[in-house]
Amino acid sequence: MEHRRISGPLESTLGVLKRLLPPALCGIWIGVGTRDVERFLEDRVVPTLYPRATSCSSTCTTAMRLLANDQAAMSTAEQDKMLAAWQGELLASLKLAGAALVGFADLTCLPTEARHGLPRAISLAVVLDPSVVAGLVSGPTTAYHTEYDRVNELLSNLACLAKSSIEARGFVAQAGAVTVRVVEGDGAIALPHKTVATRAGLGWIGHSALLVTPEFGKSVRLASVLTNAPFVCAEPVQESRCGRCRECVDACPAGAITGHPWSPGIDRHRILNAAACGKKASALAADQGIDVTICGICILACPWTRRYLRSRGKAA
Repeated sequence: MEHRRISGPLESTLGVLKRLLPPALCGIWIGVGTRDVERFLEDRVVPTLYPRATSCSSTCTTAMRLLANDQAAMSTAEQDKMLAAWQGELLASLKLAGAALVGFADLTCLPTEARHGLPRAISLAVVLDPSVVAGLVSGPTTAYHTEYDRVNELLSNLACLAKSSIEARGFVAQAGAVTVRVVEGDGAIALPHKTVATRAGLGWIGHSALLVTPEFGKSVRLASVLTNAPFVCAEPVQESRCGRCRECVDACPAGAITGHPWSPGIDRHRILNAAACGKKASALAADQGIDVTICGICILACPWTRRYLRSRGKAA
């Protein structure tokens, strides 16, 4: 059997296939026998995408024309249906792998540099163990430190899973670090995971500058995957649902939370004194022999978090 690098029209066809077909069907790669690919196109691809076009006279040339050189043969509705099916499969696989929440965000309203020129993103949330969160009454615990690391590792794996799935379809994907430490300036980063999460409809930013979700309160950690994949995106959350609540404001041992409500684009310093927060959190963590800056008091203080804990039988 002849084996050579696939190129020309056939290579273009494969590029279309990677974007449109379910992974189980698109079992083609560079270096496979050319005749095998032609047979695959004729026997499986054309019948899948264009059942009315299948007959004994269907040829690879027909498949290539339909798929690569005449994409108008596939209606926009058909393409949208296939992309929606892939998006649904990706969401299900991320949930199965441990994501508590998954959202798809339109980032085009944000600065191009912050999103690395990519227009959309997947927001991933993993929920913290409720029994661990319930113990954050006076600050961080060793159990919280362990859980923090566990969730970060899971989020990294989920981001890699999403990135791989997107790249397998021929799109661009970038997965950033779960925890970003900034040692200069005011500690702010260009595109926080929580900003992506609000754009993905997962929740809003609370008084303590953490994401609040209706399902889990502040008891989540986040990751993001930037992409140019044409996902259907959620309606972004545009306002806080904290209202006049001051539970986290009053609970903060550093007095770092101003109580000013969040809105998209607001400067963080109007909500939180990040330097005071970090200094106190580092001290509380050090008291427990923890060498990272974590606290957690405002997570537990949040009424939305406490509602979640009560639903899991944990007193708060």
